[in-house]
Amino acid sequence: MASGLATLKAVMVIAVFAILVMPSLGHKRKGPLCSDCKPLCDKNCSAIVDANCGGICNTDSRCPDCMARYRQEHCSECCNHGTCSCDSCNYGGACIPECRSFAGVCEQCKTAVGGKCNTDCNNTCNDNCVKKGKGC
Repeated sequence: MASGLATLKAVMVIAVFAILVMPSLGHKRKGPLCSDCKPLCDKNCSAIVDANCGGICNTDSRCPDCMARYRQEHCSECCNHGTCSCDSCNYGGACIPECRSFAGVCEQCKTAVGGKCNTDCNNTCNDNCVKKGKGC
């Protein structure tokens, strides 16, 4: 867990640094326009969330495993005899605990990582951005 936090901090520092050193076209100072901070941070933090939560959100197999097991145990007759589509097999709520847990952990990761990244990025960007004024 500690190495994951260190990696997250390093990635966020790189993302914020990339925003701040980007040259702004037509401006004497380097840096993004202040009005661009939110869109730039949203884009960069989205990539950071994907990088840090993708493993959690894409590899937790409890939900898909439950659905596959349920389909095999309860839908085989329907699927094997062609009386219905295997995709339409009704899970009847059998996998709700597994799928709810899976979605909860994934969303918690996205909320935590995305919130921290966006806060840090926007604060740093707003402290160093170029305000658009007359003649700019």
